[in-house]
Amino acid sequence: MIQAADFQKECLKKGFNFLTGVPCSYLKPLINFVMRDSSCRFVMAAQEGEAVGIACGAALAGQRPVVMCQNSGLGNMINPLTSLVLPYKIPMMLIMTLRGDDHDAPQHSLMGKMTTRFLDDLEIPWEDFPAREEDVAPAVERCASFLKDKSKPYAFIMKKGSLTPGQENNDRNRVSERLSLGENGLHTQNREEIQMSTREAVRHVSSRVEPKDAVISTTGWISRSLHAICDRDLNFYMTGSMGCASAIGLGLALNSPERQVFVLDGDGAVFMKMGNLATLGYYHPQNLCHIVLDNGVHASTGGQATFSSDIDLSRVARACGYPFVREVCSSKELIAALAATRVKKTLSFIHVRTLKDKQPDPRSPFALEEIKTRFEKALNYENR
Repeated sequence: MIQAADFQKECLKKGFNFLTGVPCSYLKPLINFVMRDSSCRFVMAAQEGEAVGIACGAALAGQRPVVMCQNSGLGNMINPLTSLVLPYKIPMMLIMTLRGDDHDAPQHSLMGKMTTRFLDDLEIPWEDFPAREEDVAPAVERCASFLKDKSKPYAFIMKKGSLTPGQENNDRNRVSERLSLGENGLHTQNREEIQMSTREAVRHVSSRVEPKDAVISTTGWISRSLHAICDRDLNFYMTGSMGCASAIGLGLALNSPERQVFVLDGDGAVFMKMGNLATLGYYHPQNLCHIVLDNGVHASTGGQATFSSDIDLSRVARACGYPFVREVCSSKELIAALAATRVKKTLSFIHVRTLKDKQPDPRSPFALEEIKTRFEKALNYENR
C-alpha cells in the first residue's frame, strides 16, 4: 500500500493539479486527501461521464486533469470517451478502481471482468496503480510522458487496498468553494433542524407501506436499511445502477396504475441522474411517491459531501412538474407528508433531510436474481 500524499506529490511534480470524479470506497483516501489539499483543485462530479467532460474543459484551459471513478461508472464514460476525448485527442489521467472480485458486491462482477477489455478496445493504455512507494514516481512519469506524446488518456487500475486508509470526511470540505456560503440565494441546509437519521426515516416509511404497495430502494445504505427493517417480497433492493431507482419506479407505476409505488432514493443518486425528475414530472404517474433521503453525503464511500446543502431539490422537483412536494426534517413532518400522499393520490416528492447513519446495516443475503424473481412473483400474485 502507498500513501495518498505520496501519489499526489508526484502528480503535482508533473503538473496534475486538477482532479475530478465520483467517489468509490477504494479511492476514499485519495479523494479525501485532495479535497483538503490547497495545492490542487478537486471538483466533485455527479456522474462519471460528467467528470470526463469537466476534465476536457480543464485540459483545453491548459491543465493536466485527473479523472477518478469506480469501474462500474465506465459505462457512463464510454460516450464522452469515444465521441469527445479520443476524436479530439484530449489527454488526461484516468484512475479507475477495479471492483468485481470474488469477495465484492455482486453488481460489480460483470464489469470487473470487462474493465480492462473495454480499455483495450478503446485503445487506452493502462497499468496497475502503483503498489509500492518506489513505484509511484516512475508510474506517474510514464503517464505524463504518454500524455505529452500521444494526446489521449492513460489509465491506472486500482485494486482494493492500494492506498493506506485515510481520514473520513465528516464535514463538507472543498466540494466547491461556495458550498457552505449559501450564495445566490440558494437553499442552505440547517443541520440543527434535522431530527432523524436516514435509517429512522426508512423505518417510518416502511411502517406505513401497505401490503400491496411496491417499494424500490436505491443502492447503498438505504437498501440495506430497508431490508434490515422490513424485508418483504414487494421490496426491490437496488444494488448498483446508481440513479436509476426513480426510473424503475416510473416504469413500474405506469404499468401498475392500481398499485402505490414508493421510491426510496438518495441525494447523491438523484444528482447522478437529475433528468429523471423531468421525465417523472412530465408523465406524472398518480401512484408514485418519490422519497429522497438526503443526508448530504456519499455515505458508503467515505462521507464526501454531495451538493444538497446548496441545491434545493424540493424546488427542482416543483420546477420539473411534481404536483405535490414537501420538505421535512422530523418524524412528525414525514409521517404527515406520507399520509397526505395517500389523500392527494398524485405524483409526490418528499424531500427528507436526515442525519448520516453511523454505520450501515448488513447487506441483503439475497442473490440479485432472487430479488427480481420474488418481486415479480409478488406483483403477479397481487395483480390477480
